[in-house]
Amino acid sequence: MAWADAAREASRLGAGQRTAETLATGAGNALAGSARVVVAAHGEVLLARWLPPGSATASVRVGPLPHLHEVAAATARRPAYVVLLAERDGTAIVVHPAGDQHILEAVSDHLPGSLGPVITIASGPVSGSGDDQLGPEIAAALDEITAEATAAVGDLVASSAAGPEPAAVRGIESVAQQLAEQQVAVLLVAADIAGDTTGSSYWNGSRPTELLVDDSSIGTQVPLEDGLVWAALHQDAVVLQLPDRTGPLGGQPAAALLRRGAGS
Repeated sequence: MAWADAAREASRLGAGQRTAETLATGAGNALAGSARVVVAAHGEVLLARWLPPGSATASVRVGPLPHLHEVAAATARRPAYVVLLAERDGTAIVVHPAGDQHILEAVSDHLPGSLGPVITIASGPVSGSGDDQLGPEIAAALDEITAEATAAVGDLVASSAAGPEPAAVRGIESVAQQLAEQQVAVLLVAADIAGDTTGSSYWNGSRPTELLVDDSSIGTQVPLEDGLVWAALHQDAVVLQLPDRTGPLGGQPAAALLRRGAGS
């Protein structure tokens, strides 16, 4: 029923009937406690992915670009990880892959050892066939790891935004310029960026990584949030959502940690 309602809501908001009905094609089988995101266009499913519990709101959006903010931010906070179940009589190893982007990539050089952070979860007897019963403990451990990684990125942005050749930039125009040059490694956006009231308009340019500010000569007008995330994901950048504009954002709605090397 939820996906039937989503199709009806998509049609009401202006999506083509064939595209709206296609949403249910990417629904998959329901997983307890998880959220599902499906992006469709021209009657085809472009993206279908499960997200961790609590990582997305129940909504249907229709627009010139996919609304992937929640998806990208949730993926960045769930890296690949390995769970080792150790008992006196034997061990079992459970491997969980990551999505397309994750925050640990942005600070991998700062992690101790090649295996990255290791957290021990104290527990009683567990099944050797899986780690489902340790879901809450694993989620808490991953939250701890990614919170430290996010703080490290914030510190890098705050310390790198000054100087003649800064390794980070703040502000929409500066971030848009670096996105166009495919130099963004991590995009940071404020949670309230969708309601930004700068008075400017934003346009998707001739390339997916090009976000134009107050330039309607080419492209399609797009929401600021969608345009930034669309450009970032097209250069394999990690997307982080921050609760407010203090700290690494320096009062701006967006900031970026840059890659090394010249723009392409």
